[in-house]
Amino acid sequence: MQSSLLDHWKSLPLDKYDGTTDPDGHVDIFLTQVILNTTDDAALSRIFPTSLKGRALSWFTWLPANSIDSFNTLASQFTIQFATSRPHQMTSLSLVSIRQEKKESLRTFMSRFNKAALEIRDLNPAVALHHLTTALKPGPFANSIYDPMVISVEIHNCIVRKTLVDQGSSADILYWNTFKQLGIPEAKLVPYNEPLVGFSGERVQTKGYIKLSTRFCFDGAEARDIPVKYVVVHANTSYNILLGRPSLNKLGAIVSTPHLAMKFPSESSRIITVHDD
Repeated sequence: MQSSLLDHWKSLPLDKYDGTTDPDGHVDIFLTQVILNTTDDAALSRIFPTSLKGRALSWFTWLPANSIDSFNTLASQFTIQFATSRPHQMTSLSLVSIRQEKKESLRTFMSRFNKAALEIRDLNPAVALHHLTTALKPGPFANSIYDPMVISVEIHNCIVRKTLVDQGSSADILYWNTFKQLGIPEAKLVPYNEPLVGFSGERVQTKGYIKLSTRFCFDGAEARDIPVKYVVVHANTSYNILLGRPSLNKLGAIVSTPHLAMKFPSESSRIITVHDD
């Protein structure tokens, strides 16, 4: 790529990236600074290495000649190279390990719980309520909170109740005890290497993943079957399955928390409504 730097170009007022922090954040900060002076694609690619140091700069130096044809290509290769430095993304599973301590006041616990919940992108309020009720010590406040939306689905010729609908989860979860009760051989599990992380940074224990046909509205006039990739997880929960965004998006579902109902199109484009159990 050919480009000349801008006249009177000055170094960027940002910390140089060394490969140990979030690469996506660095690209965002870099672009925010540079586009004040230029949006030329070739110039962006030439300026970018001036924002690097250490092993990040070494990585750039060793890129093969003519391997970069645009800044998008450079940014993509950069974020892939340093993907392991991304911060762990919190999911609703992060709330599983939070419990109100025996002598912990309600105010202190709620502050701690809310801090954790704010770290989770697109957290379903109903799911937050579920985890809150299981985390609270028994008492009037805990008893006053309602349960989230829970449905039944059909998997492997079995009706699976206590299936939690969680729009805030980035994965579809099949809990280990449920997996065993379905009678599926453990050998069918495929290794799952993507991290599921708890709020305190610990990895949630996974056994692998499995793709299973899942039927919705099995007791109505019309049903809908979709393949779901379930991550099989060890966790202390009262639910059998957690349906997250992947399956809900594949289903084309619209979830109404106030009405505790979920609507989605059938194969014949009719609207199917599933209500909370």
